[in-house]
Amino acid sequence: MRPPLTVRSTGVSRLVLAFALLSSQGTASAVDPVEDLVRLLQSRPELRDEQQRTAFQKKLTERVEAIQRLGDLRRALSLCEFPVEFDMQPPNTPEKRNPIDSIYRGVRTDLTNRLQALLRKRLRDADLTRRMAAIAFLVETAYEESGRRLDPVREMAPPSSFALSMTHDLQQLLTKKDEDPRVRAAALAAVATIDPGSDKTLHAVQILIQPECEVVERRAAAKALGRMIQSLSSSRGPQRGESQRIEDSLAAFVSAAGRGLRDKKDAVVRRLCLDSIRHALERHRGENISLRVIAKVNEEAPIVVALLEDDILEVRLSAYQVLEKTATIRRMQIVGAMLPTEAQPATKKGFPSAPGRRDERFSNAPPPPAAPVLDKILSAMPNLVHGLSDKEVRVRLAAIYVLESLGPEAAPAVEGVARTLKVDKNGFVRWGAARVFLNMAPLEPEKAVPALAEALSDANKTVRLTAAQALVRFGSQAKEAVKALSEAVGDEESNVRITALNALKAIGLPARPAIGVLVSALADKKSEVRAGAAKALAHLGPLDEKTRKELAKLLEDADAEVRLAASESLLDN
Repeated sequence: MRPPLTVRSTGVSRLVLAFALLSSQGTASAVDPVEDLVRLLQSRPELRDEQQRTAFQKKLTERVEAIQRLGDLRRALSLCEFPVEFDMQPPNTPEKRNPIDSIYRGVRTDLTNRLQALLRKRLRDADLTRRMAAIAFLVETAYEESGRRLDPVREMAPPSSFALSMTHDLQQLLTKKDEDPRVRAAALAAVATIDPGSDKTLHAVQILIQPECEVVERRAAAKALGRMIQSLSSSRGPQRGESQRIEDSLAAFVSAAGRGLRDKKDAVVRRLCLDSIRHALERHRGENISLRVIAKVNEEAPIVVALLEDDILEVRLSAYQVLEKTATIRRMQIVGAMLPTEAQPATKKGFPSAPGRRDERFSNAPPPPAAPVLDKILSAMPNLVHGLSDKEVRVRLAAIYVLESLGPEAAPAVEGVARTLKVDKNGFVRWGAARVFLNMAPLEPEKAVPALAEALSDANKTVRLTAAQALVRFGSQAKEAVKALSEAVGDEESNVRITALNALKAIGLPARPAIGVLVSALADKKSEVRAGAAKALAHLGPLDEKTRKELAKLLEDADAEVRLAASESLLDN
């Protein structure tokens, strides 16, 4: 017996087939032509000779010819799929399982040809609505086929794409310049959905994104770029030899998006193209990203920076997002270049420090790379500082995120960040400013430390905690913050108290005026605070007898970590 036909596993299709099969028990009058065809296919007759096969094939042909409506043809194709084992056979392989396999294949071919002919007629129809409807039909068919390809049962042998077979007809609407720009825009959206990776689709995008095209075409081209990049990003992983092709495609997409960034007439095009560049950078999440893609993004950086001053808020925010991702990748690439290799091992005390930092622990660190990647983003510093005072909180946050991602390279913006940390009314913005200082420490201490010291009394506990964490990284250069840190040791939040103690320990001898505060902290109800105070006292120079007695009391503390910290402090002091 021939294996049963595969039926699409959607609720609607199952209902349609079930109705067809149940209807076979009744009369054949006024029957749906699709149901009639399915019922005949499901009968799976035993054909013993050529005459029976010819008669059966004739019946199938009559059923196929009875299907006239476009929607019925599509439904019939959906219901008349063949099992995987038959689809996987090469075209010239002799049929061994059942002599009528070729008949069943012929039914699908006939249905496909009839549907193609009808759609081509609609794509050339004088009526605009019909042309647009035909294009929409193909897009939805492509989405359906894409979903079917993800079916794990058919993953090894995906069905041939009907929508893909119509891309040439859609391309003709673009190359022959259909008189209505809406049709051209819809056709481009369709080919970007059906065949996003082809050179022809990219060429169409490059043409329709030009400023002389209608706005509906330019928007369609910008949206198409996003779809094309997303199609690469959502792939399950390139096959061998495909990585280079994908990277070449991403680089070409970034160049095409660069044209859209210069669209002076339409903000939507500019925003969509900015989003496309960001998606291209996000494809590898910063890991092993193609240097060619990086180079293309670097070429477009000046126009991205210029768009930080765009009249439209959404465009400005998208430009900030591109720069944030660019800054993140730049920092990762620089840090990666400075990690030890066989030729450049790490020092005994750790890895080389970040660019721009002067740290005695890493005195043997190699210099930054001679040609830093994505270096044109640094020209955005004045714009970023200006953005810190923007009346729109989303812009201020976006500027903060870029500076935070730049790390030590945000040092030129220190005055603007300090002002933001002091006066901004939004807690999230102030917190972000504290994070900027945390990432750029220990640079610019004379400007950063006073602002951080003031932030230790901020109403927002997260701002206070981050400010204390930043002061830890400034080490002895944070001596101007000793008084503020001493007050922070009494903060209501234990995490702030602990971090303030760590900062005093990092400052060392200049923090001796805080000894009295540290002694009081030895009696804190939190064991972590008591341990932190004991550890800090070990770094503040010789202790008087009273302080040593208070430390000695902790040798009998209920917490083992406190006892250990007290013993180490007494021995090291």
